[in-house]
Amino acid sequence: INARISIPLTQRKISPIAYQVSNTFMLAQTSSNEPNQPIRINITNNLDRIYTGTIFIGTPLRQQFEVIFDTGSADLWVFGASHRCVIGEQCNDKTWQMNHCSSSEDDNVCCFFEDIMNAYNGSASTSYQSYTADSDDWHITYGKGSASGHLSMDSVTIGGLTADALVFAEATFWSDLLISCDEPMSGILGFAMKAASDANNADTLLETLYTQGQISSKIFSMSIGGVSGRSELIIGEPDTSKYNNEIVFASVVQPLQTGMWFTLLTGALYSAEQNLTTARAHNSYVFLDKCLSNEPCLALVDTGSSYLVVPSNAYHQLLNYLEENLATDEDQSCFVHSSSSGSDDDEEDDDNDDDDNWNTCV
Repeated sequence: INARISIPLTQRKISPIAYQVSNTFMLAQTSSNEPNQPIRINITNNLDRIYTGTIFIGTPLRQQFEVIFDTGSADLWVFGASHRCVIGEQCNDKTWQMNHCSSSEDDNVCCFFEDIMNAYNGSASTSYQSYTADSDDWHITYGKGSASGHLSMDSVTIGGLTADALVFAEATFWSDLLISCDEPMSGILGFAMKAASDANNADTLLETLYTQGQISSKIFSMSIGGVSGRSELIIGEPDTSKYNNEIVFASVVQPLQTGMWFTLLTGALYSAEQNLTTARAHNSYVFLDKCLSNEPCLALVDTGSSYLVVPSNAYHQLLNYLEENLATDEDQSCFVHSSSSGSDDDEEDDDNDDDDNWNTCV
């Protein structure tokens, strides 16, 4: 049994797209690593917004897919060959408009671009099985975008480990909010728990690998590097070279009920100091949000999102702090984002990309 499987992520600058994803079936190479040694697979950091890793589905020709590693969901899904979307050879602004791709789910139009997306073909796999338990209908909704289709079963390989007869979804329709010409991907691999599954409560990939004796524990971690750093998904015990001091553990809130990686916060603060001890010593911080026992603050650890979402009251406190402490320093530049919504504490604001809402500090 492998003690730890380490899957590195390699960052590349790809604006515009500097490579193509071959829409063909590829034969997976057999790993030659020694037992208990990390198995490393180079995958891609797309514009610092999504991290995609390689998986293979089917036998004997294993079909290759680049999927987002997402702790905010539990299902594995890939684009299905039986999709009902408009097909384009290359993804760019011209073909996007020509094919009427839209961010509106009401338009009933979705797009599939052969240079950035791969589609699963069950008829090319001898290990493919149709899903017969209850209904095979499948649908999932994310914070941005959605997908729907049907459930199937096949062998799925990640990092040299193969999960047999894994239940996954073939997407036949999806919101174009999920795709981008600058962010090639062919599906999403969820690392949340079984209770969060939209696939008829089927076992996740990690749970299946554990049940089938491929891994000795269901522990995993992610190390995200900067521009010149190396990023990895690690299945197994954490790599001690990736962190300093001791790991601080936090309890997961209602894991059996939600299946999500929610944890309880005691508060949130902001400081320009890199060291929290120094910030406290110099009193150079602002406490953004105090979490009360009767109004607890929950945070979701979500590797599939590029957004940092906070309550409105904390958001506006942060803006006020930046205006007061940074705008008076001539050596610093400051930009603040004005929310289009009100300051109701029950609402949440995220880092909207609307240029009209960004203003220079005065």
